[in-house]
Amino acid sequence: MLNQLPATNSTSLIIPFLAGLVIIIIAYFVFNKPKK
Repeated sequence: MLNQLPATNSTSLIIPFLAGLVIIIIAYFVFNKPKK
């Protein structure tokens, strides 16, 4: 069943990747704020 939806598989890989980038960006600003 999953093999019939390769597009969904790609999206499933992209979503966590983008979420990871957002987390990294947020953490970057959070850690840089106190330093100033």
